[in-house]
Amino acid sequence: YHPDFGARPMSRLIDDKLRKPLAEAMLFGALADGGGSAYVDVVQDEIELSYNQEVD
Repeated sequence: YHPDFGARPMSRLIDDKLRKPLAEAMLFGALADGGGSAYVDVVQDEIELSYNQEVD
């Protein structure tokens, strides 16, 4: 939260670091074949996404 901008910076961070990369993975990337899991981790103050595809 920022006193002047409210929650907009947090919303932008979520969009840029989580929502957009996850949507791209579901449409075109590691999760595009219809399944799997996404994991979110923070390493040295950076958000990292990793994916695990489920095997039938």
